[in-house]
Amino acid sequence: MSNQNSKYLNLAVRYRKRHNPKRAIYYYKMAVKQGCYRSMNNLGIIYKNQFKNFKKAIEYYKMAIEKGNDVLAMDNLAELYEEEYQDYAKAQKYYEMALENGYEKAREKLDRIKKGSKR
Repeated sequence: MSNQNSKYLNLAVRYRKRHNPKRAIYYYKMAVKQGCYRSMNNLGIIYKNQFKNFKKAIEYYKMAIEKGNDVLAMDNLAELYEEEYQDYAKAQKYYEMALENGYEKAREKLDRIKKGSKR
């Protein structure tokens, strides 16, 4: 099992809190090399929110889903597809995946997609 509490993850979180995303990315990537899927999701968040690099965000969210079945990455990826691409079919797919894996917060978002309404 991968180490989800690696020293690199802890350092990355510190740098992220200090608003130093480039340094945080460095340490998140070190944690990813150790198999830390939480770091993969966090990299997706940084690339989406701070750098608006949606392709990189998608890459890391999908990595977190594939390597760790990370429900937060599923939810984050669904939100990205919904908000940035208006790709409601892909958003629905990932909200459903999150819900099937026990992430109840995805239910309301999934219902909204199915009804065709936006945030």
